[in-house]
Amino acid sequence: MKSACWVLVVASFALGAFGGTAGSAPKADVCAFLTTDELNAALGSTFQPGSPYEAGAGTTCGYDGIGPVRGATVRVARGKHAKVAMAGTLKALREILESVDSDPPVKLAGLGKKAYYSLDGFLDEGSIEVLDGKIFIQVTAIVAPNNDTALVSNEVLRGLAEKVLARAK
Repeated sequence: MKSACWVLVVASFALGAFGGTAGSAPKADVCAFLTTDELNAALGSTFQPGSPYEAGAGTTCGYDGIGPVRGATVRVARGKHAKVAMAGTLKALREILESVDSDPPVKLAGLGKKAYYSLDGFLDEGSIEVLDGKIFIQVTAIVAPNNDTALVSNEVLRGLAEKVLARAK
């Protein structure tokens, strides 16, 4: 029953926070903000080239991984959509994390104007969200079953988020 409820929560999050439609054309080459070599080195897996797609207030690049980390995403929203993306994402994350008895997002210092890290203990997915002026970025990575969530720790994802933020400016 818990997994059936989780599927509904994930579906609601995807529709509410990302809201993109299949076949939407991406607005920017968000996949250029991280290389597969950088992902491989940081996350200890082998990643395929990313595929961009629309994600509500932003564009996302999804990477499939082979190894202990099975996937990663980078999402970027700019301009007036940046604050909306940050607020909507944090709200959805808080609801999801609460529903699976995981800790809420933790505020980070020294990364953009506002930054948060969270670890979804149900899916073993780490996430960093950053708002810096009129740029929002989100970096997520999900650990394959029976692997260590330290692979998607604050420190690991922060290093990737710093690269994305620098390149997105």
